[in-house]
Amino acid sequence: MTFGQIIKKLRREADYTQEALADLLAISPQAVSRWECDQAMPDIALLPRIANLFGVSADYLLGIDFESRERRIAEIRERANRVHSDGNRAEAIRILRRGLLSYPNALPLMTALSDALFMEGQFDESLSLAEWVMDHATDMDLHVQAVFTACCVLDHRGQHDRAVELAKTVPECSQHDILRHLLTGSERIRELRHDTLINCETVLSNLLFLAQAKRDDGEYAYTPEEQRRLCETVLAGYALFYEDGDLFFDAQFAAQAHRELARLDVRAGREEEAIEHLAECVTWGLRFADYDPEAPHTSPAFRGEADGGYVRSAPDENFRSELAQWLNEEDFAPLRSREDFAALIERIGK
Repeated sequence: MTFGQIIKKLRREADYTQEALADLLAISPQAVSRWECDQAMPDIALLPRIANLFGVSADYLLGIDFESRERRIAEIRERANRVHSDGNRAEAIRILRRGLLSYPNALPLMTALSDALFMEGQFDESLSLAEWVMDHATDMDLHVQAVFTACCVLDHRGQHDRAVELAKTVPECSQHDILRHLLTGSERIRELRHDTLINCETVLSNLLFLAQAKRDDGEYAYTPEEQRRLCETVLAGYALFYEDGDLFFDAQFAAQAHRELARLDVRAGREEEAIEHLAECVTWGLRFADYDPEAPHTSPAFRGEADGGYVRSAPDENFRSELAQWLNEEDFAPLRSREDFAALIERIGK
């Protein structure tokens, strides 16, 4: 870390504003701002005062022993985690408290202590520590961990609505992890269905993108056989999770998977199989072009969830044109003289 990053970290952990730190050091707030932006360094005579104020060494301020300090803090937290995992939370709490005596306001230790105190039923101190970390952590992982603990404390105290609102302040990927623990009844069912839908969309589309991925040298990352297996896995996943065929937004990816399989079939001289996959490509492509973004899914895994207007608000005529372009790719030239291929172009209507 740079000097500026270290000063900013220490200032936030100590709950000082730039103005407060400037007053303590008898300098201007602008000087502190320049330090934190790494636009200037303090006079060397100020270093001992700054180090004493934050309870660190001048070497630490200059980044010389920063890594060793962070490593020691990580070791303390890991030792406490091991003891905690063995069921001895009281000893884990003692380890973390001793660590904080050596490294006051070390946020990783405060985060771990807050969690251990919650598990021990010491809710007031647990919440106080969690709120401190939430206010001072610049590391998003620590912030989210503190929010999780604070939410658990609030929920335990019967402040469910406040806990849910707090959970919604973290990034969406972490938000779902917290909410599925907090929510109950129909709220929890809706959250689990929504989270399942998002994760299913992500995993299956990522597998398809992997099948199409190329290395830095321009060559495909996977062999044709591996590409085929990945595409078939994608389609099997859609059949498994979307039992009612209600792919909606993901219908475009099913269409792409069939297009890739058709391309592989043409290259292998399997024209009949290629036509079958292109027919499926057109079917799913047209479903994507025409689906209603507000229609609820009926498949059990995410029944009642809709893909929503963030995707689009009207039928996508542009995708029909894109679908026609797919079939006009050079890879499919060997099929263009076939009547069944011409019928597919006619189905698209472009």
